[in-house]
Amino acid sequence: MCAFTEWIMDSWCYHDRDSEVEAVLQETYEQLRETEEQPVSARWRILTRKYVRKLYPRVEQPNLAYHILAACANILITSGLHESEQGLLERLAARFADRVALIVERAVHLNNVIGDDITSCEFVPIYCTPDVAFDPSTMENATENGSATAGHEAIFVHNENKILCTTDLGLLKAEKVHGEEGTWDNTVLLKPKIVMPSALTASPTSSESPDWRTQSLHGEQEEL
Repeated sequence: MCAFTEWIMDSWCYHDRDSEVEAVLQETYEQLRETEEQPVSARWRILTRKYVRKLYPRVEQPNLAYHILAACANILITSGLHESEQGLLERLAARFADRVALIVERAVHLNNVIGDDITSCEFVPIYCTPDVAFDPSTMENATENGSATAGHEAIFVHNENKILCTTDLGLLKAEKVHGEEGTWDNTVLLKPKIVMPSALTASPTSSESPDWRTQSLHGEQEEL
């Protein structure tokens, strides 16, 4: 869901995630923004978005929400849930359609604000792809409080622990350094929240013995 929401916030015309149109526009803009001054590239971005949306039919928000629900259904089926895709999609829509519609509505609003109204800097949503190394300077562990995360920062970086997924998008502010090609001042305004694979391992309840893990392992060995 985070990956698709980030795409909505970044999209030029909601044409398709793998659309050649989106790819060409993004590649052109990335080259332009690295070589030209920020007001120039920002003006190009605003005008291009305006006229591209006139060339391509508008994608209605319910269609964007459908893609999120369909992706969730595919993930559940791939994970082993025995249910037809259509049946599962209908159940997900019945329960979560309103919430997903709100996410899409806000993502589209942010797309318009970030893409059409701002020229002095760039605001970029941050999505961390699975299996990248955890970096406490740019990410926040969603399953640990601040003190616990701070205490394990060195361990995470040293071991290059890979993240499992992103649960909350972050936000980056990028300002082009005047007169310097390809040089930016980047500020993470909001760290994305991520989950580590270790968060999915079994954990004891408040009433279990401290040797719960050893007992569990012994029990599994005896059954084998």
